[in-house]
Amino acid sequence: MPRKVREIGAGLLGEGAISVRSRLDTSPKTLCHGDFRLDNIFFLDSADRGTSEIAVIDWSGLRSGPGLWDISHMVCQGLEPDLRRSCEADFLSAYCQTLAENGVSDYSTDQAWGDYRLSMLTHLQKLARGFASFDLVNDRHRKLREVLNRRVISAVADHCSPAMI
Repeated sequence: MPRKVREIGAGLLGEGAISVRSRLDTSPKTLCHGDFRLDNIFFLDSADRGTSEIAVIDWSGLRSGPGLWDISHMVCQGLEPDLRRSCEADFLSAYCQTLAENGVSDYSTDQAWGDYRLSMLTHLQKLARGFASFDLVNDRHRKLREVLNRRVISAVADHCSPAMI
């Protein structure tokens, strides 16, 4: 793990975690899935209607929070670092554009990037906390831990700094 990420992780202990969460709590709220990933999404194509839709399942972690939390979860944990780097700006731009098209015009791209970066810190914290209980005897869990660690650590290394905490 890069030294910078270790320093960030250490800063997320105690008051640092509270500070990050408090700043995210000032962002505009939406319904958050809580575990937004490809396993929980169905892609529905209707050739006869010429439409494509998605359906999101498994809403057991539903909560109110900043919309960028779900987006950063999907992008930072769901994509390999090179793919994430190539498309994350487009995701954030599309998110802000969609908000504006639907009447939310006071949420800037700069705010979105700030919330995206803060959300990454919560994912790093969640990994540290959650994986303490993972059953590492299970091959699926071992592989999942390896992949998520690599992806989240890469995103935090790319976008975050100890000064953010």
